[in-house]
Amino acid sequence: MNPNDINCWASWAVLAIFGHLQPADTVMRENGPAVRRAAALIRKRFGAPARPLFRGVLLDAADVRDGMLPHYQNTHFVSFTEDEGVARWFADPDSTMSSFVRDLNPTKTGWVAQHTPRADDILFHYSWREHINIAALAREHPLIDDVPQFAWNLATQSEVIVTPYTTPIPVAPYVDDGRRDERDEKYTYPPALDAVREHGWQGLVDFDIVTIHG
Repeated sequence: MNPNDINCWASWAVLAIFGHLQPADTVMRENGPAVRRAAALIRKRFGAPARPLFRGVLLDAADVRDGMLPHYQNTHFVSFTEDEGVARWFADPDSTMSSFVRDLNPTKTGWVAQHTPRADDILFHYSWREHINIAALAREHPLIDDVPQFAWNLATQSEVIVTPYTTPIPVAPYVDDGRRDERDEKYTYPPALDAVREHGWQGLVDFDIVTIHG
């Protein structure tokens, strides 16, 4: 395996998992072929099952066309999860994950998309954490300033990151099933959950989980 390829993949993966999406997209824009070559070798060695995946998002209704979500433009990867509960947590406008987005964008509502990628489209699969010490890679990355939170994300979100899909995928409105508190407890990084309980979503800003621009 080319060391430069694996270094590019590692830098991209830890940024994407931590949610530093702009720096991760920059790595892909500048080193996409290297990242994809490394991902192909990792898939070959450790596998990457192509199961149904879910993505929870907040959207304006106009973004959805006939129950389908158009493909993303101007991005080099899209994050999904194998755990529908994680997707529903992201899609719930009143969850600790998304309430701040709803407050800043009150016209947006929750949606859950579903997509089954080809195995060759998978750039990162959470099961690889069993074979690669991804948290150790995060400790060495200058932009990862909270390794415990990184490890929490890696352990709880069942994340699968894929190349952008090229045709629309089905998406359905989020419907409250009464399990918000359960999901907040299960998926929110515990120190951040404490901050939210004390200060509302502003606690995430104070905790440096959320950055408000503008």
